[in-house]
Amino acid sequence: LYNALQESIKKLTRIGDEIHATTPRKTAFEWIARTISWVDELKNLLTDESPFDVVGGQRMTISRADAITMMEKGRVLVEELTDDIRKTLAKSNVSVSTNKQTEKLTVLIGKNGAHQSPGE
Repeated sequence: LYNALQESIKKLTRIGDEIHATTPRKTAFEWIARTISWVDELKNLLTDESPFDVVGGQRMTISRADAITMMEKGRVLVEELTDDIRKTLAKSNVSVSTNKQTEKLTVLIGKNGAHQSPGE
């Protein structure tokens, strides 16, 4: 499912690059694409080569330098989440909220949410 999402994002990004107008849905889509890219980058930095003894399973690790870099990139993504993007996503029944104290991003998809393509 995630691979299908990645492929769809790539295809829609190519289409969006040809559209030279800025619309609320295009802006929201571009933010989603940057977020997916961040997740991919994080996924590629994780390793199961842990310096710790792990009882009962594996532990994924990331280098300290990479973790700091990814935290900063994530913080920028959260800061780029404007009210206009939130409102656009809300029209598709997707709620995105942030908590600056805990630096948490919460995404809730309501019933029948996110079923429309960004181009509709």
